[in-house]
Amino acid sequence: MKSTFKRLICVLLGVTIIAGLLPVGTGEASAKQSTFRKNGIVYAILGTSGDGWGEVSVIGVDEEADKGLVYDFTLPSMIYHKKVAYNVKKIESLAFACRSGIHRIIIEDGIEEIGAGAFYKCVDLEEIFITAKVSKIGSHCFGGCSNLKSVAVSNMNENYCSDGTVLYSSDKKTLISAPAVSGDYKVAKGVETIGGGAFDSNMNITSVTLPSSVKKIEEGAFYECKALTAVKLGSVETIGKEAFAGSGLVSITIPETTVSIEGNPFVFCISLTGIKVSKNNPKFKSSSGYLLNKSGKKLISGSAAGDDPTFPSSVKTVAEFAFAGNERIKKLTVPAGIKTINEGAFCYCTSLKRIRFESRNTKLPEITEDSYGVFFNTGYDLIAEVPYSENGFTEGSIETAVSSNSPSGVDITTF
Repeated sequence: MKSTFKRLICVLLGVTIIAGLLPVGTGEASAKQSTFRKNGIVYAILGTSGDGWGEVSVIGVDEEADKGLVYDFTLPSMIYHKKVAYNVKKIESLAFACRSGIHRIIIEDGIEEIGAGAFYKCVDLEEIFITAKVSKIGSHCFGGCSNLKSVAVSNMNENYCSDGTVLYSSDKKTLISAPAVSGDYKVAKGVETIGGGAFDSNMNITSVTLPSSVKKIEEGAFYECKALTAVKLGSVETIGKEAFAGSGLVSITIPETTVSIEGNPFVFCISLTGIKVSKNNPKFKSSSGYLLNKSGKKLISGSAAGDDPTFPSSVKTVAEFAFAGNERIKKLTVPAGIKTINEGAFCYCTSLKRIRFESRNTKLPEITEDSYGVFFNTGYDLIAEVPYSENGFTEGSIETAVSSNSPSGVDITTF
């Protein structure tokens, strides 16, 4: 959850490169790798055999491309440098991410892997050809490539195929990428999985209908689809982390077939006003627009909550990032029955001005370098009310937890 949520925060705040995908997270080689530049492309040396041969990966473009001198790329299967012949094996994660001016990519036969987010938000990219030997394509690879009209795959490729605009696994059971489809889109019958980041940052799709064959929606599949207001989930069984994060969803109905939901799939869905769950669902239910587990003890998503939400009386635990990015909440009362509030539950609730704890026994997590506070980046004039105690600001108290979780302007009062 942490790495994907950090990526979500980065993109929603306008940072140009997604964070936390894979090791080469900034499109540059690690300090231990030797690099060289040729024809506008930067390569990292993976290894050499000592007899004039070696292997490299593509990690990005050099300054020449940034100056607009290189618009189209042919990524070769072999490159020569200092009397060594290097086989080009891989395009690293984020290698071309957020590069404008690149219109066409030809991947020569020999490259076997395209890393996660390799062409993320290359908004000018119109054509790409995937050759026979490519056997692995990472998630979010073509996310935000809104002008990618042609995705061609060699008919000799045993792993992938395309209908010209949508990229599939060779058996067409996984929809891998559809960055340029638009309007009311119906996923083809026979597709079983919507891949990670498949529709990532597609700004032209307004609704999606899934056939009964689709059983799984992977992480970030409809991430930042701002124009997407409605999705018919069909017979989906699994919904992955941040599946609809930052999208324009107005309402959503979870079918009775859904038995697994990872994290809060609706973080930063600021237009979401209702979450419904089929009454026959064995694992989840809804109450007053909240998404809960079947017992009602765990609140999974409050993304549709209004400005002064009331918790269902059954709730004992508020899940990680349950209300994250909800800009409507202005005040909040945490009833005594809630025992635990988890990481980032109210982070980026920027309109939150007042929170009242009815008990001092509600547990908030400790803050670490790799975690988000419960109230991270809420309003700077947040007022927190807690029951009076003669112990005051003791270690582990609500006051201490709220202070460390909140902006410096938090005002804590007792009653």
